Amino acid sequence: MLLATIHVKSISYCLDNIEVDVMKNVLICWRGTMKKRIISFALVLVICLSLLPAIPVQAVRFGDVAGVPRDYWPIFTPYETADKNNDSRGITTHGERVINYWLAGSSASRRASEWLASPTNHGFEINTVYNVSRRVALEYESRSDYANTIRFMQIQLAFIDPYKALISRGIVGGNADDMERVRQQIQNKLNAYQGGVSLYAEI
Repeated sequence: MLLATIHVKSISYCLDNIEVDVMKNVLICWRGTMKKRIISFALVLVICLSLLPAIPVQAVRFGDVAGVPRDYWPIFTPYETADKNNDSRGITTHGERVINYWLAGSSASRRASEWLASPTNHGFEINTVYNVSRRVALEYESRSDYANTIRFMQIQLAFIDPYKALISRGIVGGNADDMERVRQQIQNKLNAYQGGVSLYAEI
């Protein structure tokens, strides 16, 4: 009887151990599966976000000063002051900050394409980026800094079509033919300056 009792207890002990081991393995597998699921979900989320178009930082109609974000004015005011004082260094330094604010980490061509789809709602940004890039490019050109001249002329070139869209809607003054002449002038200068910069780099 005693042997039978011991035998039963032994079997019970073994079963308990097996149950504990099984539960441990199940828990380990569950944790491993959850970890893989979390990693997979994170990867899918990153891929999906990377495929989404860049979201414009703000949509502001031309002349809608009240709709401009408050944090923009401390960036714009130094540029405005430099422009009034014809401060070349200030124009280029603060002008670039103004442009970077509205591009918000996106390329000029991509932002221009987004805003061209709805130019009326982005009139303020289009007008600002086009005119500030033109002004900054001229300043760099006057200082014979052709690398930066090219950089800002390319931004101006990207925004010609959005600016033309504002003209065609009567939002800003000007005409389409003048803008096409500006496009050709910029392209001619880019061709000349890019060749010169490449030659200088080789030398």
